[in-house]
Amino acid sequence: MALRRALSILMLVSCASSEKNATVALVTGAETDVFSRAPAPKTLTIGAIDKDGVERDLATTQLPATSVDLGNLDIGTVLRVQVRARDEQGKVLVAGRSTPILAGDRDSVPVFVQRTGELARMPGPFPTAPSSPMVEVVFGRYLFLATRGSTATQVYDFETLAPLSVGPALPVAARSIVAQGANLYVVGDRVMALNVATGEVFNVTAPGDAAEVAGAIAVHGDGGAAYLVGATREGDVATDRNWVLGADGKLTARALSAPRKGAVAAFVTAKGLFVSSTDAPPELVSTDSATPLGYPAPTARPLAAAALDDHSVVVVDEDGGVLRYDLGCRSGCTAEVWAAGPKTAHATALAIDSARILYAGDDGGAILTKGE
Repeated sequence: MALRRALSILMLVSCASSEKNATVALVTGAETDVFSRAPAPKTLTIGAIDKDGVERDLATTQLPATSVDLGNLDIGTVLRVQVRARDEQGKVLVAGRSTPILAGDRDSVPVFVQRTGELARMPGPFPTAPSSPMVEVVFGRYLFLATRGSTATQVYDFETLAPLSVGPALPVAARSIVAQGANLYVVGDRVMALNVATGEVFNVTAPGDAAEVAGAIAVHGDGGAAYLVGATREGDVATDRNWVLGADGKLTARALSAPRKGAVAAFVTAKGLFVSSTDAPPELVSTDSATPLGYPAPTARPLAAAALDDHSVVVVDEDGGVLRYDLGCRSGCTAEVWAAGPKTAHATALAIDSARILYAGDDGGAILTKGE
């Protein structure tokens, strides 16, 4: 019931004009030296970001401080709280941002803050770690952690910065999950969806047999769309099956240009879905076509891909290579050696900016920088 009520509150629209005082509680999680470690920040600024993305400053104070008075906020206003702590030269050393909140709903707003450019451990870890996890964020607030082949879930609430005591059961044993709005789509032996705001479970019309993409990793694209590329599943069976979950909640099929296995995929804004494997040259998949790029198929098995910007992707491979692909090149292309990583059998990657990626492999994680 707590999950359903909280989601409903976030969707309320109020015309109230009364005001209420609130404070921001700064939460550092497992990192105890966020504000004390040299160089230490000196000034703390709290801002509010409205539903249109417009930010305004609410309060500024000198550090040290553990909470900040925001003054009076219009009750019913939906906003995000932005926290920045700067040094004497104005450089941002610590930052954090809340989920969307409804002003007046609580007296204190917890915001997780961390050192910029670093990894940090959030408070309230999950009690257990699944052996084959799948992760999706629902409604921008709830992180769903599901175990492949099971209906069990664990849920972390980014507003309260703690896991829920009990996660909702999925309607079918999950092989893949995809979040869209308040719905969590679950692919198992069939496709079903759970509306986490209402608890409603409903069947989803699939464009083929669920086995075509079950086990694929969800890749989110423009306009609320998401992709399930069958070739990203584990196993030795090549396939060209690719399903697209549209913003309307309907599933359609978009075939790849060639059957693949052991593939990686990353979405590039305004370009489409980049897919690479050792079976065929990398390709770019749009809503209505699949086009091979001008690069040869890689010789080392790709493990992870991440979009650096709107025209390039980096791919981490099993030999420790980190290669950059320019999507504008259509013939006679050679991938650029972008950085060097450790040799590993499994990896994930996330772009921080155009010069850095967050890498996690079998032996741990690191931030990889271009040219290093």
